[in-house]
Amino acid sequence: MENTLELMSEMHPGLARNYYSKGHGGGCFTIAREIAGSLLQEGKAPYIAKIQGLPTKKGEMIRLRPNLSKSDLEWDVHFVCCEGNEVYDPMVSPKPVPISEYCRIAFKNLGTETEIFMSAQEVRQAQ
Repeated sequence: MENTLELMSEMHPGLARNYYSKGHGGGCFTIAREIAGSLLQEGKAPYIAKIQGLPTKKGEMIRLRPNLSKSDLEWDVHFVCCEGNEVYDPMVSPKPVPISEYCRIAFKNLGTETEIFMSAQEVRQAQ
């Protein structure tokens, strides 16, 4: 059984090049749940956060544009696994990133908001 940092290090190169690589066709929610499962096995209390763009003055939602090299991807929402004050997103980094810095590192546009989508208790129950 590999630990979470080993799992993220294994996933990061492929995801940074091609977000839908390594059989993660379910996208960010599938990846967040996989990371959460690994953290649970380590006795931690992960939760899943939902990130989305803020509405413009005209009421339109700003789409998220990830900082992936050579990427023209845009998303309405992005899900990540968090634990404590860190985000575990192998698309962005093979190591956890502080929540306070995550959106600046992960996205080209900074107009985002983050909310808890699944609490640690809900993650535990879903595994």
